[in-house]
Amino acid sequence: MADFAHCGISSICIQDLTDGNKTVVVHRQPSRAITVLENLREMRQNAEFTDVVLCAGGVDFPCHKAVLAASSPYFRAMFTSDLRERNSQRIQLPEIYSDTMALILDYVYSGEVKITLENVQSLFQAADFLDYNNLSAGCIVFLKNNITVDNCIDLIQFASRCSSSGSLLDAAMTLLDNNFENVTKNRAFLDIEPDILIRVLTSESIRLTSEETIVFACLRWLAHDLERREKHSGDIVNCIRLPLVKETVLKHLRANSSLVRESSSLYDAFNEAICCQILIQSGKRVLGAQTYPRHILPGQRSEVMMIMEDNTTQTMGRSFAARSLVYFLAVYEWDG
Repeated sequence: MADFAHCGISSICIQDLTDGNKTVVVHRQPSRAITVLENLREMRQNAEFTDVVLCAGGVDFPCHKAVLAASSPYFRAMFTSDLRERNSQRIQLPEIYSDTMALILDYVYSGEVKITLENVQSLFQAADFLDYNNLSAGCIVFLKNNITVDNCIDLIQFASRCSSSGSLLDAAMTLLDNNFENVTKNRAFLDIEPDILIRVLTSESIRLTSEETIVFACLRWLAHDLERREKHSGDIVNCIRLPLVKETVLKHLRANSSLVRESSSLYDAFNEAICCQILIQSGKRVLGAQTYPRHILPGQRSEVMMIMEDNTTQTMGRSFAARSLVYFLAVYEWDG
């Protein structure tokens, strides 16, 4: 076998077994593909041999159809189907900003792109739209690695609008569940969309010191834009475990919060929760989703109080005997 090591390139010499006098050489130059791509990038920058123009954000980007089709199923389908764009020399992409399109084309012609907190969301949306799946996946990884208490609300809303970002939504929701009290102190919480807030409030994994945290957070959210949000108050309050809030807190808000007093859905819900607690204290059985506590923070009590007919109490598991009352204490306490 011949030695090509001195050539400085990767080459292979294979002996032809049928003829000892012949040698077959497979010559490989791994950097060749990179060189070709670099030349194509230079040609695009100089508008050489380009045969299509992408129009995004009022900016024209001369490109090569073959490169676009080879890099994206979206463009390949466009240029091989019966769509009018097949023979068009100008392709309008109104969904994409010009600076984002420039980044996409840098990626197409070089295999590299700089992802930042400032460009990642628009870059993901463009890559997802144009079927650059590897790039969109890279954007999701970047976002998941940069979720914080300050931006998780924004990322939850962003991921909820994007069908292919489920893992980002899960990661952001997990961070919110584990840091709910801190997240609600952030200004972004007041701007959360109603459907997203309801999704958050229905989570069984929110870690709290008490359900009162959710009550006050939701009242702040409603008051922030009451004119447009009042219609959602019923759906919001139905997600709150009001029977687990101290009776004194419920009565104080019912008497002193104009928001509660003037909203029939809130006022009725608070009355119902207070009645629920009165029934509990009188020995009645009250069961329902709103009487079951959410996740409890590590170190907090999570107990069940069983009230027997003879009015004795004891702490037991989550089962209860006939003609007894189960009340989930969690970190909540009796009033009175």
